[in-house]
Amino acid sequence: MSSIKCYNAVMALEKKFAANGNSWSIVIPKSVLAVLNINPVLDKVSLEIEPDGLKIKKLPRKS
Repeated sequence: MSSIKCYNAVMALEKKFAANGNSWSIVIPKSVLAVLNINPVLDKVSLEIEPDGLKIKKLPRKS
């Protein structure tokens, strides 16, 4: 179960990790993907590890 809170166009989520084979995953709600204009079938994202967390950024589509 997740909790979604919005503060002046900033969305905050609380998510739990789920086991996925030998890895761990976090499910991103469709509503979040829609706000970020990310199509999970066509788009790729980058994961940036920062001192205080993980940043997920949409990559430009290659033509």
